[in-house]
Amino acid sequence: MTAPIEEGTTVRELAGKFPQTLRVFELFGIDYCCGGDIDLGSAAERAGVELGDLLMTLETAVESSPADEAQQDRDWWAARAVELIEHLVGRHHTFLKSELPRLSDILGKVRGCTRCDTARC
Repeated sequence: MTAPIEEGTTVRELAGKFPQTLRVFELFGIDYCCGGDIDLGSAAERAGVELGDLLMTLETAVESSPADEAQQDRDWWAARAVELIEHLVGRHHTFLKSELPRLSDILGKVRGCTRCDTARC
């Protein structure tokens, strides 16, 4: 992290730089799309959550690796076909099954955005 996460840091800044914070915002009920232009202090207040809890959870998320580093170093070109298939099914197919419904919900929120007149925020 290049700058500390503080009360004045904006939601949009963290969401843009650190995708792993999106889950934290969702957990705390904080809008990082259309409502992302507010600072963390205001976002916590609006969501009715403790600022300290939010900051601590965000810091933990930012410090965590967004991907499994051991798998990133794997040479999949040299892997046996069965290993590659198991990896794809176990990691990517499972990921998509869990993420697509969540992303569909988020897309519905963006489509219904009343803050702007476009499909994008």
